Amino acid sequence: MKTLVIYQSKYGSTEQYARWIAEELSATIMHVDKVTPETLSLYDVVVFGSYVRMGKIISIDYISRVWNILSAKKVVVFSVSGAPAGSKVLTQAFEKGIPENIRQHVTVFQFQGRLVKKDTTDTILMFCATVFFYIQMFLKGKRSTHNPYALFDKMDKKNIQSLVGYVNHLQIV
Repeated sequence: MKTLVIYQSKYGSTEQYARWIAEELSATIMHVDKVTPETLSLYDVVVFGSYVRMGKIISIDYISRVWNILSAKKVVVFSVSGAPAGSKVLTQAFEKGIPENIRQHVTVFQFQGRLVKKDTTDTILMFCATVFFYIQMFLKGKRSTHNPYALFDKMDKKNIQSLVGYVNHLQIV
């Protein structure tokens, strides 16, 4: 089965995960802006990755726009953010980003990334998240030894193993 890895990245974490995934699967890799409907038609498995910003998986609507082509394929989505896998914000981002009739046919993986360079908006968002974290801990009467900035550097190639294993299984079946 031919596999295509498509990605949208801001700071490079999603692109790095996409490159690792493509390498492990011996797949073709392309930025979402370069993919055409004709390109999609050449592949059996499509892995789509994008980053999460302010509770939205950026470019996730791409899947809905080309679902007429993707519906005949195996589709895997991965998101990259500072939030831990399975968190409510990521589940909601996926649910908001893809209609339910499509979600039933898509398998999702969530990875934590790295924020290495920041624009002003991201700096403010990181500051607010950190303040919120400490207020939440204070209100719970807990003292935290956790470094909230560590949330912004969770890149690890090992994170992709579940996705790679899943896609490899698709290729066997």
